[in-house]
Amino acid sequence: MSQLECNGPGYSLQGYTGAYASRSQGSGPAEPAKPVEPAKPAEPTGRRRSSMVRTYNTSLGAPEPQELLKPLLLTLLIVVLDQVTKWLVVKYIPLYYESGYAIEVLGDFFRIVHARNLGVAFSIGNTLPFWLRKVLFVGMPIAVILLLFFGFYSSREITPFQRWCVALILGGGVGNILDRVFRPAGVVDFLDVKFYGLLGMERWPTFNVADSTVVVGGIMLILSMLFTTSPTSTTSEQR
Repeated sequence: MSQLECNGPGYSLQGYTGAYASRSQGSGPAEPAKPVEPAKPAEPTGRRRSSMVRTYNTSLGAPEPQELLKPLLLTLLIVVLDQVTKWLVVKYIPLYYESGYAIEVLGDFFRIVHARNLGVAFSIGNTLPFWLRKVLFVGMPIAVILLLFFGFYSSREITPFQRWCVALILGGGVGNILDRVFRPAGVVDFLDVKFYGLLGMERWPTFNVADSTVVVGGIMLILSMLFTTSPTSTTSEQR
């Protein structure tokens, strides 16, 4: 196509029409127009997409095996640490209720003592009958742990970080269940912190490693669920 000639405020189509006429007078039929190939869809870019494909096996609807096994190592570590610390307390520290013995780590603020709890948090359920304690404090926690593992931990609806949070909860839950099954005197608690009269308590109820991981894992899990998007919804948006 030749350049347009400009005459005053308008434009002249002389150059265009001449070129068109010379083309139309040429010999032979006009070449058919080539079919336009459909545009190929753009390949997704970015590290986020590649990590989603690597982490989640969407065709099977479940995470890859290594994504399930790694956090379970943390669960196992928590159970071992919890049981070893409880064994040391039982072996070397007399019961606080009988002896008043306490190891001051940070003065009166943080101490290590030997206490027992037949119930749950804040000694709730200590006075319940034996069979009812077994149902409520052994049977129900086992059901919750199984539900967490098979219904939540193994799902691809959660992020890898949330799976690590669930691993913390599982480790603490298993640690305390072992105490309720194999220690007739109750769960071993030994971490004692001064609470300075807050909430009407001079000292926070004595707790252990398992209690700590359940609370920390639960708080982190709730916060992550409030402020993150599930992997499946992110993948669907990218499609």
